Amino acid sequence: MVRVEKFMTDEGIHDELDVYDPLIAGPGHLCASLSLELTTDEQVREWLPNLVGIEPSLVFRLRDGRQVAAFGEGTRLAVDHPDYQDVVGVAPVTVAELTADLAESD
Repeated sequence: MVRVEKFMTDEGIHDELDVYDPLIAGPGHLCASLSLELTTDEQVREWLPNLVGIEPSLVFRLRDGRQVAAFGEGTRLAVDHPDYQDVVGVAPVTVAELTADLAESD
C-alpha cells in the first residue's frame, strides 16, 4: 500500500501500519485486503456503488474439498458477486506461502 498510495513520510507509513496491523490473521487463519483498480472517474462512478459488500463474495475454491490439506495446486480465487464474477488461479509460490501459514497452527 505504501507504493500504491505513494507515502513519502515515516508518519504516513506508520499511520498505514496502524490501519493494517489489526488485520493480520492468527495462526491457521487467512486474511487479505482487497484493492480495486478503478483508474477513471467513469469507472469509479459505474463500479463502486455496485461492488459495495463484495468482501464476502471472495472465496478460495480448493481442488479436493474444503480442508486445509486440500489447499495446494489447483487452488483458485473466485469472486461470486451479483455484479461481478471471476475466477483466477493462485500462483504456486503464493499457494506455498499460504499453505505454510496455515500449517503453523497444526
